[in-house]
Amino acid sequence: STAAAPAAADATLAPVSAQGSSRRSACSGDKSPAVPWTKEEEDATEVLATLHSVQLDCTCGDSLRSIKWKFGDAGGASVLQLGRHFPQDKWDLKVDDLLVSINGVSVKRKSRKEINDVWKVQQLEVDVLELRFACFIDV
Repeated sequence: STAAAPAAADATLAPVSAQGSSRRSACSGDKSPAVPWTKEEEDATEVLATLHSVQLDCTCGDSLRSIKWKFGDAGGASVLQLGRHFPQDKWDLKVDDLLVSINGVSVKRKSRKEINDVWKVQQLEVDVLELRFACFIDV
């Protein structure tokens, strides 16, 4: 059977306005070199198979809004749907992948509000959001 994230409300994490910013405006990004996983991120994968990263340009609202989320009653978020503006040719992201961190800030078991807060703060601080995901395994 396939492990699944708990059912919950769906939503889009909205991009924060970058007015007055010197950010780049390109919507596509290249895969970055591998970055070591933190101990906390590794611990989040006890029952999961793989970890992978997705990088999204903070100035490309369409790209940021292209991931629809479902938030678990016990916390956490996973991918509900990928929109047409998601660069699927560049990233291996699938429905039900579990969001583990945003720019290294753990969001596992966090409430919807806490995840939204991290999302907004990180958009204001950096040019690119690095979202780390864990994939459920079939057993």
